[in-house]
Amino acid sequence: MPIQLGYCNVGKVCEVGNGVRGFEIGDIVVSNGSHSEYVLVSENLCCKVPESVSTDDAVFTVLSSIALQGIRLSNPSIGETFSVMGLGLVGQLTVQILLANGCKVVAFDFNKDRVEFAKKSGADAFLLADDFDPVSEALLLSDGFGVDGVLITANTTSNELIKQSANMCRKRGRIILVGVTGLNISRDDFYEKEITFQVSSSYGPGRYEKNYEEKGLDYPIGFVRWTEQRNFKSILQLIESKKISPSTFITDRFEIEEASKSYNEIISSPDSLGIIIDFKSDDINDNKIKKTIPRVNTESANIKSDNRLTAGLIGSGEYARRVLIPNLKKEKFHLKTIASQHGLSGFFSAKKIILKIRLLISKK
Repeated sequence: MPIQLGYCNVGKVCEVGNGVRGFEIGDIVVSNGSHSEYVLVSENLCCKVPESVSTDDAVFTVLSSIALQGIRLSNPSIGETFSVMGLGLVGQLTVQILLANGCKVVAFDFNKDRVEFAKKSGADAFLLADDFDPVSEALLLSDGFGVDGVLITANTTSNELIKQSANMCRKRGRIILVGVTGLNISRDDFYEKEITFQVSSSYGPGRYEKNYEEKGLDYPIGFVRWTEQRNFKSILQLIESKKISPSTFITDRFEIEEASKSYNEIISSPDSLGIIIDFKSDDINDNKIKKTIPRVNTESANIKSDNRLTAGLIGSGEYARRVLIPNLKKEKFHLKTIASQHGLSGFFSAKKIILKIRLLISKK
């Protein structure tokens, strides 16, 4: 079944929920909503964009917050040297934010163009090759002591990356895993140096917490200084002050009608980095949202009237699809209506049922 796609959005507020503070209709905001003409997002996952910040820069706020959260966990200070392993989009953003923190950055990747991007940002960046030793280079650029920390922003199943990261760290250095790597850790590499290792969870405290993300309950700033939303604001402040410039990483741009091409580009092109999908919004009425509710006409399935009980279902999540719907059909209920919060799962669940009924009819 199709799922909602997307991660970073910039758009205009069309409607504000009851009790939501700090937002007005017409505000330009960034959110982690899906790629849709209209999205429903929690107030804690939404942030106003300053007037001087372009939408091209603002749309990278959520991805930049992933980089920022990893950096916060590494606790950098001015003058420290950090290594960034992997220079995809999150890696590039990590480089810029570390440099904005007054750190020296040594970066590595297998892609020549991405290495050049990092160099333009101000990092000492190197192309990984068979005859190149990243550990020796990191030690050389840290006066032989080893780097203060490593941020792993690569995606690999190899264990070599975690070993290299430990070997290039100084004593009591720290390693933060933002991406994915093999984790067959050598105890000696970590034990002798007392290296700290931590995995970063997305874009900050509050992530995957229903009370924060869905119910809008914030953490007190005195106890949790940096939440998801506060990380969003920090990124926008860095962009506004021109400390970072995410739009420099835009390599491709597509209209919404060509959205499928953008995903193919990500899969097929090793040189693609930042991809923008533009929505046409000329017909959007700021004062009234056109609510389009997709419907599946159950009558078109030519279901014969009988003595079965008719049922409606509110909610079409995994449990409903795998357990409730099959059992309702097994007990010979006539499932007439399926409703869901965002519409997509309910629409396709209903469509799937109707298609099965049509198939059965066609075989008779």
